[in-house]
Amino acid sequence: MTREHAERMLGALHAAQAAFYAGEGGEAALRELLTEDVRWHVPGRNAIAGTHEGIDVVLAYFARRRKLAARSFRMHLGDLLVGDGDHVAALTDGTATSRVRSITGRPSGSTASRPRGSPRSGCCR
Repeated sequence: MTREHAERMLGALHAAQAAFYAGEGGEAALRELLTEDVRWHVPGRNAIAGTHEGIDVVLAYFARRRKLAARSFRMHLGDLLVGDGDHVAALTDGTATSRVRSITGRPSGSTASRPRGSPRSGCCR
């Protein structure tokens, strides 16, 4: 995967997520981008940590995260690592405002993607 392709793919995903988290868009745009066998992992021990597998489970997780952050969650792409083949890792900061304070974090996880139809589980189309 080229860096340019990875940037376009993640840009489209983050735009769809931003609209969804702000309550300005439904899940249709996300369904168009995510594969059926998406696997989403958030490291740590907190209300949003865990591994979520399958498009319906991942979208339910996104909806829960939107509710927990009162529609204030925003993502900010940081470093993007592109290697041989179809793997990409993206370090993404997240910000949200709770009733009491603003929260910023950078999970130490990564997003992996493979073209639709690959034998291993994927992420985005």
